[in-house]
Amino acid sequence: MKNKKNKGINAFDEFYRDTFKERWPKLKESFLAAKKYLAFQLNGETKEASFFDPPLVLDSGLKNYYIMDPASYFAAYELAALPGERVLDMCAAPGGKTLVLASKLSAKDSLVANERSAPRRNRLINTIKDYIGETSQIKVTGHDATKWCLYEKEVYDKILLDVPCSSERHLLEKPSLLKDWKPARSKKLAITQWTLLAGAFEVLKPGGFLMYSTCSISNLENDEVIRKLLKKYSNAEVKKIDLAEKTEFGQIFLPDTSGYGPLYFTLINKKAEA
Repeated sequence: MKNKKNKGINAFDEFYRDTFKERWPKLKESFLAAKKYLAFQLNGETKEASFFDPPLVLDSGLKNYYIMDPASYFAAYELAALPGERVLDMCAAPGGKTLVLASKLSAKDSLVANERSAPRRNRLINTIKDYIGETSQIKVTGHDATKWCLYEKEVYDKILLDVPCSSERHLLEKPSLLKDWKPARSKKLAITQWTLLAGAFEVLKPGGFLMYSTCSISNLENDEVIRKLLKKYSNAEVKKIDLAEKTEFGQIFLPDTSGYGPLYFTLINKKAEA
């Protein structure tokens, strides 16, 4: 990487141009274009996902539609629970993906929705109350997910791990946040993401599935984190999904082609012992 000491928008552009080459200007522009939304219907006889332009008129009582990026919906939907399974949403706030997971629960399933940050956890709790109401099937916790595997191992059948990330779209929408941007930002986040992913894999049951996702377009936070997992754990296996643009180990929705995202995701199976 050239000019490693540079910071700000020029360093940001150089960093992502190295990855996306001639595609970068169009991709960058698409981050600032009008977003496509999905209105996820959680209540009622049918649990449909429909595309609408918000705002929507909601009925009294529980809210009917949760507005979210379609990419987030699709990634969470791929992790549907089977009867009797235990599911963990490890970094759950603000709660959209939690609602998608909850919509697939049977009466015998349980879901733990975890968020360490107290303000974000309150938002998660309010989301669940607004769209689901009181339920014993969903337990909200506030643990440090980087240390989860010190207390539980091989407990959950399905884990959704939507990790903190660079969130480049958010940065571009608020240019003031790019003033002090440096490539080290992505490298530092990748360290935390690796800690979370390795710990989550330890908590996953043999035979279980883990969905790793980020809203970043940095390869350091996406395929490179998965590469480390596959190198360390011989029983980690990437499962094929055909939803978005393929990367080396996963898939990514990018707004210049789909209008969704960005969202990178990889479904990982923890192979059971033979």
